[in-house]
Amino acid sequence: MMKGKRRPEYLVFAIGFVLLSILCTVFLLIKLFVAGTPGSLDDRGKAMVARAEQLTGTASCAASRIDGGMYSLSDYLVSVFESPKYQLSCEDNSQFARDLVSVIYGESDTSRELDISAMCSASTRQYAVNSLLKDIDRSYRTTGNVNGSGGFSGEVMLSEEFSHDGRVLMGIKTTTGVIRYEGRDIRADVLVDGALCHGCFIYKESGQELPDGAKEFELSWDTSESSSGNHDISILFRNAGGVSSILRCGKTDIPEFDLLDNDRAVPGTLPSGTESMWYRFNCEDRDAYVNFAGMSRDIKVSLYDLYGNNIGTNDLKDSEYEVLRGKAQDIAAAVEETGIEGISNCFYVRVERASGVPLTDDVNYTMLTSCDAVRYNGTYMAVVQKDDQTVRMIDENNDLFEAGTSDITLLPLNATLYDMSVKDSSSGEKMKIWPGFDSATMEYAYYLREAVPVTVSAVSLEGYASEVTITKDGRSGTDTGDGTLFELSEGINTVNVHLKSFSGEEKEYSLYFLCGDDGSSFARNTLANFPESYYSGLILLHIQHPEYAFTAYNVGVSFEDVVEVQDSGGRSLATFTYNPSYVKPDSRIYDAPDWMAVKPEVIRYYLDPRNFLTVERVFMFERQSFNPLYHTKDGIRSMISGSFMDTDEYDYAEAIYNAAETSGVSPYLLASRILQEMGFNGASNLAHGTVSGYEGYYNYYNIGAYASTAAGGPVLNGAKYARWGNDPEAQEITEREAGYLLPWDSIDKAITGGALWIANGYINNGQDTLYFQKFDVVDNGTALYDHQYAGYIMMAYSEGYRYYKSYLNTNQLGNSFEFVIPVYNNMPQEFGVKP
Repeated sequence: MMKGKRRPEYLVFAIGFVLLSILCTVFLLIKLFVAGTPGSLDDRGKAMVARAEQLTGTASCAASRIDGGMYSLSDYLVSVFESPKYQLSCEDNSQFARDLVSVIYGESDTSRELDISAMCSASTRQYAVNSLLKDIDRSYRTTGNVNGSGGFSGEVMLSEEFSHDGRVLMGIKTTTGVIRYEGRDIRADVLVDGALCHGCFIYKESGQELPDGAKEFELSWDTSESSSGNHDISILFRNAGGVSSILRCGKTDIPEFDLLDNDRAVPGTLPSGTESMWYRFNCEDRDAYVNFAGMSRDIKVSLYDLYGNNIGTNDLKDSEYEVLRGKAQDIAAAVEETGIEGISNCFYVRVERASGVPLTDDVNYTMLTSCDAVRYNGTYMAVVQKDDQTVRMIDENNDLFEAGTSDITLLPLNATLYDMSVKDSSSGEKMKIWPGFDSATMEYAYYLREAVPVTVSAVSLEGYASEVTITKDGRSGTDTGDGTLFELSEGINTVNVHLKSFSGEEKEYSLYFLCGDDGSSFARNTLANFPESYYSGLILLHIQHPEYAFTAYNVGVSFEDVVEVQDSGGRSLATFTYNPSYVKPDSRIYDAPDWMAVKPEVIRYYLDPRNFLTVERVFMFERQSFNPLYHTKDGIRSMISGSFMDTDEYDYAEAIYNAAETSGVSPYLLASRILQEMGFNGASNLAHGTVSGYEGYYNYYNIGAYASTAAGGPVLNGAKYARWGNDPEAQEITEREAGYLLPWDSIDKAITGGALWIANGYINNGQDTLYFQKFDVVDNGTALYDHQYAGYIMMAYSEGYRYYKSYLNTNQLGNSFEFVIPVYNNMPQEFGVKP
C-alpha cells in the first residue's frame, strides 16, 4: 500500500454524508417555520373570532388578517383578553375562565373553567389562551414567545390620586404610591373611559420605611392627550404576562381649554349659565403675564403650573383690573422628573364669576398676555415692545400700533397697590387718611389729637405674585392677620409700605401721622389758624414742601349758605357733553351748546377747600400777583404747548409775559385763563379776530361775553366789548376803558389790556386766587357772590392744575408760594369724595 493515498470509495461516502446533513437541516427548518406560522383560518377559528367580537361588543378585521398571515388566532384572542376595555370589566380569573371557555368552545364547561382558573393562579392569562388553542390546532398558536411564569401576586396602594386638588384635571398629573408584587417588567397606564392613555411609570425612593418587597412609584400622565368632559379614570398595572391590578379613581372633569399666546389682546366671555372658563397658555421660554381689563362684572382669576398646581388666585372686589403672574418653568427638570417628552412651558388660567355675580349674566373681559398694557384709541392693547421713545402695541384684531412714549400711559398693573387702609387698633375704627387712597398717590397724612396704636394694611394688585413690607421708621410692626400693628408716638410718625412687583420693580408708599402738637413753628403759626379738619391736608403739603406758606381766610359765612347762593340761576354751570352726571336733568341751557346748572352735591365738592389740599390741586389758592423769581417764559411755553398759541406765527409766550409785567398779574393765570376761555385749540372766533362784523378785534379772556340767547350769543357780546367797551350802543370808549387799551384791535393790546382789566377788577380787589375769582366770598366792600369771573364750576380746579403742570415741567414746584385758603362756618364733617 502506498502512503499518502486515499481510496476513492471513502471520498464518495463523505460527500454523500454532507449532502444528507444539509437536506435534513433544510427539512427541519421548513417544519419549524410551518409550525410557527399562522395558516388559513378554518371555520372553527372564525367562530372563535365571532364570539370574541360578540363578547367585547366590537367588530374587527381579525379573520381576514389571520388569513393573510399578519398574526395568529392566539395573538388575536390574547389582545382581546388583555385589552384595557376587557380588563376593566373582568378583574377576576374565574370570570376570565368562563369567558375564555365560551369564546373557544362556544359553551360553558365547569371543569375546563376550573382548570383555567388554576392555570392563571400559577401562570398568566396569555399562557392560558395559547395553551388551549395550540392543543386544538398548532396553527392557532401564538407567533411570539409566551410568558408562562411570573403571575402577578401583590398589591398597590396610592398615596395621592390624580384628582386630589379638587377633581379637576389639567396639565401633567402625577400620582404616587407603593406597589408590592411578584413578577417582572411592571408597567402602568391610565385609562380614560376605558381608553388607554400612556403613562410614564418610574420608581422613586423617598427613604421611608416600606414592607418587604414593596417599592415606591410615581405615575405621570399628560392630560392634554384626553378630550374635555367628565370621565371615569382608572390605572392599569401590568407585568410582562398580563394584568396585575386595576385601580379605579372615580369620575373627574377635564376642562375644555381655549388657547393663549404671548403678547396678545384676547376678548373673553363667561356666558350666562357658565361658572368658569379655562385657558391653556404656552409661554414658550418666558414668564407668564395675564392681565384682565374691561370687565363687565367682577371676576376671580387663577393661574396653574404645568402640573395643574395652583400658583395663585386673585379676587379683588370691584377692581378695574385683575392680574396673574408666573415664573417660567424648568422644563428640563420636568422631563427628567416625569419621563414625559415634549413638555412645554405651559400654564393654565381659570376665570370665574366673583362672589355675588349671578349666573344669568354674561361677563365680558379682555386678556392682555404681556407684562405691560395700555388703553389706546379707545381699546385695550398688549404692549409688544417699548423703549425710551416708542411703544409698540397690538389689539384684539392683531393689528399693530406704534406711538411715542409721551403719548402713552401704561395701565397701572405692576408695582401698584390696590388698597391701603389704617385702623385705630383700640376702637377698630377706620381712619380717613388724606387724600383718599389712590394707587397713583404715593404719600398720605393723618392727624390725631393723641398717639394711639394703628393697624396698617395694604393689598397689591398683583396679589400673590408681589411682596408687601410695612415698616414704621424703618422697623417692623406686629402682624395681626389683617394688617401690621404699630405704636405711634407724639409728633410725626412715618409708616412706609414697600412694594416689590413680580417683575422686580419697586415702589414705596408713605403715611405720615402727626400725633398731638409736635412743637414746631408750623403747628403754632399755621395749623393753629385752621380748623382741625384741614390738618391732614396741610401736614402732607408741609412735609412735601416746607417752603410753602398757607394763610387762612375766614369767610365768616356758613358753608351751606354759600352753597344755596351758588345753587341759583347760572352761577354754577357745567356742560352736559363732558359732565352729564353733574348737571341737573331739568336745568335750562344757560349758554350754547349745553351749559346747564349743576347739582348741589357738585357745588359742595368744588366749594370745599379741604378737597384740594394736594400739591396737584392747591394752586387754585395761589396768590396771583406776578413774581419774576418763578414766573418765566419757559413756564408759559410749557402751559401753552400743543395749543393754538403754540405757533411760529406769533410769540404768545412773550406777549403774555409782557402783559404780566405790565399788569402785575401772574402770567400763568393769564395763559390758563386764555386756554380756559378760548379753548385749547382756539375754537372761539374771538381768539382770531374773525367775528362777523367785528373782524380784527380780539378778546382772549371773554370779558363782556355775557351769556345770551340772542343771535351771536356771548361771542358777539365779547366782540362788541373788544371794539366799544361796556356800552357798544353809545360807541364810545370811556377813559377808564382806554386804560385797558381798548379797542383791542391787536393781539398784544387784547392780551395786555385784558390783563389790566383782570388786575383792576379781581387781583387788586382781593380776589387774587383762582378760587376767589370763581367763588366771590371776599369781603372787599362789594356784595358777596356778584363778582364771579365764570360760571364754570370747575374753573379754579382745572386752571389750578394747569399751574401745577407748568411749575412741574419747569422745575418750579420748590419755590416759596403763598396759598390763601378760605375757611367757612359750620363746614360739613364729611369731605373728600368726588361726586
